[in-house]
Amino acid sequence: MRFYVKLWLLFVSQVYGFDTCVHAQSSLLKILTTSSTEYMAKPDLSIYPAFVDGIAYSSWSESGSRPFFQLLASGGNKPYKWKVISGALPLGINLSSDGKLRGQALREADYEFIVEVSDSKGKNAIKGLTFRTESFRSKWMADAKFGIMLQWGAFTEPALYAKDQIPLFEQRIKNFDADKWAETIAKLGGRVLNFSVKGGDGIRLWPSTTPSCQELKTKRNLTLELINACHKRGIKFVAYFAPDNSWNKVVMDTDIDCKSTSSGAELNKGLIRELIKMGVDGLWIDMAASSELYPGSYGKWFPWNEMIPIIRANNPYAIFANNPGVHYGGTALRWPNTDVLVYEGRVSASESALQVAKPQIISKKVAIEVDNMLDNYWWEPVSGSVKNPKPASMIIKNMKANWEIGATYMLNYPIPANGEILPELYKPILNEIGKFVNANNGWSEMPVASVINGEYVGFQTIKLFAKPDAVIYFSIDGSKPDKKSKKYVSPITIKESTRLRAIAYEEGRPGSKILDRQYGIRNPEKQLFANRNFTSKISKTTTARIEPKGYYRGIRITVGRRNVTVSQIGRKFVAGNKNIHKILVQRFFDQYTLLNLDIKSGMAKVEKDGYQYINIPPLTLEAGKSYLIVSEEDGNDKFVASKVEKEDVNADFRIAGNAILSSTGDRVPVVEDGYGEILSLKYFTGGKESENIALGSKATLLDNAGNLLIPSTEILYADNAVDGDNKTHAQAGGQYAWTLQIDLGKVVDGIIKAAIDFSREYYPTDFEVFYSTKGTDWVSLGRTDKSDNLQILLNLTKIDARYFRIRSYKPDGPGQKGGQMGVEEFRLFK
Repeated sequence: MRFYVKLWLLFVSQVYGFDTCVHAQSSLLKILTTSSTEYMAKPDLSIYPAFVDGIAYSSWSESGSRPFFQLLASGGNKPYKWKVISGALPLGINLSSDGKLRGQALREADYEFIVEVSDSKGKNAIKGLTFRTESFRSKWMADAKFGIMLQWGAFTEPALYAKDQIPLFEQRIKNFDADKWAETIAKLGGRVLNFSVKGGDGIRLWPSTTPSCQELKTKRNLTLELINACHKRGIKFVAYFAPDNSWNKVVMDTDIDCKSTSSGAELNKGLIRELIKMGVDGLWIDMAASSELYPGSYGKWFPWNEMIPIIRANNPYAIFANNPGVHYGGTALRWPNTDVLVYEGRVSASESALQVAKPQIISKKVAIEVDNMLDNYWWEPVSGSVKNPKPASMIIKNMKANWEIGATYMLNYPIPANGEILPELYKPILNEIGKFVNANNGWSEMPVASVINGEYVGFQTIKLFAKPDAVIYFSIDGSKPDKKSKKYVSPITIKESTRLRAIAYEEGRPGSKILDRQYGIRNPEKQLFANRNFTSKISKTTTARIEPKGYYRGIRITVGRRNVTVSQIGRKFVAGNKNIHKILVQRFFDQYTLLNLDIKSGMAKVEKDGYQYINIPPLTLEAGKSYLIVSEEDGNDKFVASKVEKEDVNADFRIAGNAILSSTGDRVPVVEDGYGEILSLKYFTGGKESENIALGSKATLLDNAGNLLIPSTEILYADNAVDGDNKTHAQAGGQYAWTLQIDLGKVVDGIIKAAIDFSREYYPTDFEVFYSTKGTDWVSLGRTDKSDNLQILLNLTKIDARYFRIRSYKPDGPGQKGGQMGVEEFRLFK
């Protein structure tokens, strides 16, 4: 096809010349638009490139985005009419008669075509164009696998902040050498450098031309030196940018007017434009810019509706990430324009501070990035502070866990004030990590399945594709595939609901990211019939309503003392509904998605209980664990909004409350109106019931006066103490001394033993345990002081109780032994 298009273009150019009208006086009508391939040189006229990223195409200018690209012409008599007369547009993209290119790109390539424009008088002009479609923007970040994140600048201790101190900073960085930095990063296996071009001290590390009040900037262009050095070695450069200057306690740089009310917005817009035009491959905007999560003045000094167009218009290929902070890892901020989901590790020398990412559920293809620290500091600590780098084995273990998810690992370590890229303290550890990375860098290409996620009637035959030299291994039981799994040699036929996972290995390369597909099969010949069906009747329901924000609505459940295996999930039928509703099942404590399937409201059968069910691959929910089960709602179909006013408990699980998630499946940011949606379950029970009668009970975080507390770091929920899992723990936020309360739901007689496992990192030295039948008649089981025991066993004399409390007294402030109480598990036995 391309050969014939080129012949036609050659003929047209020789006979008529491009941009000319076939009729007399055709010079009056001219097509102005140029090809995508010319965009960086002619952004005002070129077709904005498309990205195969799973969402609709949009074009950008500095005034904003549009869900189409408008072809331009001049002369003749309006209105114009447009059509493609030869060649082809990108698969999934269409041209309307008024000259708008729109749709969703499905395959990356350079598409050559000839377009014709006609005016109202019948005059026309033709032109050959190329429409470029690329893979998703952050594919290079997703493929990078490993990179280095360096927080370094004038703020590095001993910190320099004022304008007259900047020359001192430039004098002391004797060991800064951009080429040496890039060479070292390359030797460590790094393919990305994330570097603080402007930290929260306000000092930009380049001779910026955007005027500001204090003109906090270097004369030397350290940023451009690093960009060039990295690009020379095939390393991508991501600019860390702190929108506010809150680190600087000496002087605040703002807009040129220097007024105290100045927001800094104009300064930041200018700086972002400079960085994009300087050639950065991406921007990493620090968490203070996340106005969705941290409302206040942030939007004033970093107006996203102006910033994103500056990035997108000046370089369509530059990616950006908006860091949500430690508490909200993976939250898709600035949706749908975000290119990277960020997970940020905590400041601690402990292994628990190292974050592990979760698989994405959003429709757009993005990279997943995990930023973890080698030491206990983001940058060089105050002189004399103890440095405590984590061992290479700990980092490598964490890296493997993140690579299994498909995340790119960004390792942060402190750089000293002189700019030495490989400090002696970290050199042996970094070299060991680098050796591992270089032996395992790169991915084989992930296999592709011929059938997408979803529910189907009857059996499905699924073909898997990978590169010609690749070998594919797969599993259909949900287990992680590897070279010991079944080898793919012919199409896979599935006759029942199945989770298919596959991995590819190319010659001489590490395994690919894991393909994960879930298929719900409606097969009358082999239908699974659950032995239990449970639909709550305790909620207060309202009339059916729509969800204009696209929130997920549902329930939070806690499994009882034995596992349950769910085979079907139902959504309440409302007449007139016809859309597809994505059903998610997530672990509550970390929002790890276990199920991602669709109910087709217009097709699903309405059963006697009024629900439309979807068959799912059998999903085992573990005893004691809490889960979110939600349905994606929209502004067209209606859902039955429900408020859970009291807990609904049966022998197998309890509905603990409503669940509301954002349109990207996150807990935040949402408007909490209290309405969830009761979803029905069909499930099997099996296995032995746990002897631990506290498993799956209701747990609450309280201060020692009995007031409710929130969990520490947002994920250390009270329920973690009764989930049967010592890898999770409960810990309150806001108080050093606090109380964990357990409610068994009813009075249980004959309890003979209680066991407590405190966290290895956080434990009480002084504490007391109580029990009660009514929640008011508390009886002490004994107080322990000056203890460092992490496992407590209390032998009881057949007490009757419904409630228990573990109350910590010390530590009751910072710097004390134990740090704060953390409870891994509380167990009770009869």
